[in-house]
Amino acid sequence: MQESTEKQTASENTSESMASIPKVASKERDPDVEENKVVAALSYIGPLFFIPLFLKRESPFCQFHAKQGLAFFVLWIIGWIVFWFPIFGQLAMLILAIVNIYAFVKAIQGERWEAPVVGDLAKKINI
Repeated sequence: MQESTEKQTASENTSESMASIPKVASKERDPDVEENKVVAALSYIGPLFFIPLFLKRESPFCQFHAKQGLAFFVLWIIGWIVFWFPIFGQLAMLILAIVNIYAFVKAIQGERWEAPVVGDLAKKINI
């Protein structure tokens, strides 16, 4: 009898503690992000950054990624000279490729991720 009372008290305490935990509201997505995340991801595929840059001018999400894609593209062009140097150039190319792919994935997921260094360059672009 005493065991059942203890179990009942324990379950009531658990229920009370669960009720005090705030429930996380589901994330409401911005319609701009949902409609344009695939187009924004094009920004990270070489010169395709022109598509969201000029065709989706009304979308802040696309413009953010397009400007960052433009900065990546400029770094790739500059990098073609640097990448010829043994070890340093190859390491720089690998790092740039990894960050570029990561930014592509973040755009597909609908996130606004600012890449290190590249994000600062992108903020200076006014188109």
